[in-house]
Amino acid sequence: MSIDELLPISQASLPAVSRYSWERNTMAQSISTTSTQTRISRLSLGMLAFLFTLGAINFADKMVAALLAVPIIKEFHLTPTQWGILSGSFFWLFSLSSILIGTWSDTLGTKRTLSLLATVWTFTQLATAIVTSFPLLLLTRVGLGAGEGPYTGVALAAASRWLPEARRGLGVAIVTCGNLVGPALLTPVLVYASVYLGWRSAFILLGACSLLWLILWHFLGKERPEEDSSSETKQLASGEEPRIKKISWSELRQLLFSRNVIFITLAAFGAYWFQAIFLGWLTIYFTEVRHLTLQNFAIFSPIMTLTACTMQILFSGLGDRLYRQTGKSRSYVYVLSFVLIATAIMLYGSSIVHSTILSLLLISCIPNGAAFALTGTLILNVTPVERHGTMQGITIALAMLAGVIGPTLAGPLIQAAGHNLAAGFNSVYLLTCSLLLACALAGFIFIRPDEQKRIANREAVQLEEARAS
Repeated sequence: MSIDELLPISQASLPAVSRYSWERNTMAQSISTTSTQTRISRLSLGMLAFLFTLGAINFADKMVAALLAVPIIKEFHLTPTQWGILSGSFFWLFSLSSILIGTWSDTLGTKRTLSLLATVWTFTQLATAIVTSFPLLLLTRVGLGAGEGPYTGVALAAASRWLPEARRGLGVAIVTCGNLVGPALLTPVLVYASVYLGWRSAFILLGACSLLWLILWHFLGKERPEEDSSSETKQLASGEEPRIKKISWSELRQLLFSRNVIFITLAAFGAYWFQAIFLGWLTIYFTEVRHLTLQNFAIFSPIMTLTACTMQILFSGLGDRLYRQTGKSRSYVYVLSFVLIATAIMLYGSSIVHSTILSLLLISCIPNGAAFALTGTLILNVTPVERHGTMQGITIALAMLAGVIGPTLAGPLIQAAGHNLAAGFNSVYLLTCSLLLACALAGFIFIRPDEQKRIANREAVQLEEARAS
């Protein structure tokens, strides 16, 4: 029995409204692929800029604890195992909230959902600045993770409404690139604020950034395009019929257990595993193993981040270019597999080279960030438009389980190495590289979005012929 038989994706088994959406999406995608409508409007760029900025704040929120790990560990007298628990605690409710709020966003609307998330970030970051014990610090990290869990799925669902399909890879990369630019711009400010004003001042600054974004978004943000030259696009943009308020379990099961979604999620799991290790342990690695000062690391950090952002845009743009040339969504799969393999090679290389500068350069050139844009684009391409928020939320939630497992497992591995921290980190990096290679191979073999499109196309044509007769 083939895996396709075990994991069916027949659109005929979906509810009538969902089948309508698949037909509508597929026809629109076919038209988009062969047309010249690939420009992103100014209004769309403005909304992408809002999402980009929120992504910058989002990732800075994630990274600040790792960036200030040394002073936090010293003040609260934490062991490596406790720090591993604290790093992983950010993801304890991350996945659950991503599923619940991601699904809710399809009916609540992405604008109001993003406003809610920014409000939670503001309060939790300000609360972190006044904690006095490890349990309270743990509580604020859990709360922040619950607030940030749905962000990526909701942001990608919001961005998809402003992007032509042939530009989705680049558009999604622009949004997710905020995850890299935020730390690059804010890292020096946060480090020097912590050095001269104490580490708590960094959390106050980030809370203020979230609050400012929230105010501007309230007055200037929009839910979806309001005008377009075609009446069909107006209808789609205005959210007219079919209006979906609730997803049924049978529809969700068909979408969630499709072969494409399973292996796209697995690829995202590998990418998020690397990100979690990067966030939780990179600063400690370079300050304790490579013996960089925190100030020197802060100087290198923006260079590393901006280089990574460039790599992300280049590889995502490459996916778009191949898609426009071939008209096949599998083009994104080829690029995704290459990105995961390159990430594994460069990560392991950074741990075995003797030169600290060369190690930093290898880390800087890792293109792992492009994997988030590519997996997000693939999920958009294989799911109905009215379920983008739900499916992005669920797949990201499942992938982000890596954020709980990775840092929590890394702590005991590093602590088991005793005083030989380099050996402990080498073990963690080797495990991460093995996982990335396995995800790349599985994705290359099993992710085949164009087969799913052919099924939807065939059924759409059959339905049109039945209506005509």
